[in-house]
Amino acid sequence: MKKVISTVGIIGVSVFLLSSISCSLNAEENVVSKNIVSDPGFEQGDGINTETWKGDTGCRRDTVNKHSGKYSAEITSDTQIEKPDIRWWQSGMPINEGKYEISLWYMTKEMTKDPFITFYFKDEGGKEVGRADPPGLPRENDGKWHEFKYTFSVPSSAKTTELLLRFVGKGTVWFDDISLQKKVE
Repeated sequence: MKKVISTVGIIGVSVFLLSSISCSLNAEENVVSKNIVSDPGFEQGDGINTETWKGDTGCRRDTVNKHSGKYSAEITSDTQIEKPDIRWWQSGMPINEGKYEISLWYMTKEMTKDPFITFYFKDEGGKEVGRADPPGLPRENDGKWHEFKYTFSVPSSAKTTELLLRFVGKGTVWFDDISLQKKVE
């Protein structure tokens, strides 16, 4: 009789502990696991552009300063750039209505202004139906990688999005390991 009670007790405590761990993981992990950014680490392709990312003059893939993998995306200028800005961009990412979270790693060196990102939302016909402008990424200029996360809403008419990694001013910024995921509501 004691063996049955202790076995039932152990199983009950184990089930309780496992359900507690599962609930806490689900509470903290509130994004869908699929990243809609293609080539989030700038690893695919040759030269400046990758198979999915395009870059302006002043953009290149860097093999030395990277958060992970073989490459990162670098934007640099030794003169004060104001307009137009220099940018990396990726178009045509499928998206639908709801809340999304962008997460990325970035590093700055001798920046005079904060780098920033922009999302343009487009309908089925390719017409712009909205945009999201997260706050600038704080320029730390310390040679260390920093994580940036931002949550935003996508309008109901949006079918695709374009992500721009942007730069004005003077200095260098690197981007790597970009994730864009829909949040669970």
